[in-house]
Amino acid sequence: MEKNLNRQIVEQLLDYIRIHHLAENDPLPSENVLLGELKVSRVILREALSSLKALGLLTSRRGSGYRVQKPSLSSAMSGVLHALTRSGLSDLDELYALRRILESGAIADAVNNANDDDRQAVRQALAALESFDAVNDNTALRDFTLAEIKFHQALLKPASCQLLDLVNQSLEDFFTRRNELADNNIRLTCEQVLATNLAHRALADAFLLGNAQAAMFFLRSHLQ
Repeated sequence: MEKNLNRQIVEQLLDYIRIHHLAENDPLPSENVLLGELKVSRVILREALSSLKALGLLTSRRGSGYRVQKPSLSSAMSGVLHALTRSGLSDLDELYALRRILESGAIADAVNNANDDDRQAVRQALAALESFDAVNDNTALRDFTLAEIKFHQALLKPASCQLLDLVNQSLEDFFTRRNELADNNIRLTCEQVLATNLAHRALADAFLLGNAQAAMFFLRSHLQ
């Protein structure tokens, strides 16, 4: 019941901001005024205000009350993804699914926008990946996975997709901390590592040749 009430008050506060056309840095009314309008306890009101502050929609300073803040989508997503990853509550499958969708839509722009520095970064990232022969323990898995993430970051960097950068950063954070939580060893044979790197090699070759259509084909095949 209390959760539902908190959500209702959050929505009413959002409606208040919209109806009164409050812009960034505009102040909200005092707590006493809001209490009179919303007819709730001070505790519930403060919980709702704290919820909006946590989302980056409000800011506050001691003695000056709350003001409207206009967060970017990327900053809001960054906070959520960081919290989920840091707590170990992130869903790895969902992160990979989101990366697949974003990369599939951005790869053509990445190929077409790439300059010599971008192409050199892809070559270096591929070389780091191809230095792995097999994955025999969790530490090796972490290092291999981080190298794979770095490759994808280099590949898609020319597309300048902030949301994709956030997803890859979250994946990097997840696997950096994975050893703290892992209780079993995951291994990849030489054949499995080779097959993965052949897919990366084909994708890198298409990128380096400036063939956006081929890069899209190899990326989708790799991410399926």
